[in-house]
Amino acid sequence: NHLTFYVSQLAAAKYFVGDFKGAATVLQNYFKDQFLDQIAQSGEQPFESVRTRPFHYRCFNLEAMIVS
Repeated sequence: NHLTFYVSQLAAAKYFVGDFKGAATVLQNYFKDQFLDQIAQSGEQPFESVRTRPFHYRCFNLEAMIVS
């Protein structure tokens, strides 16, 4: 979820300064690469499911994806 929030904030910062192409590139790269590791085809989030509070971390990670 840390990476997901980083990507979300980076894209927002680029958008804020008017770098719309840069924001789109950041998001496209995330969803082409890291996202595929974070979400299994079944919809499971394997890295978050093994954490101490799996439901919280799954929701937290999805929240970062939604606000991107």
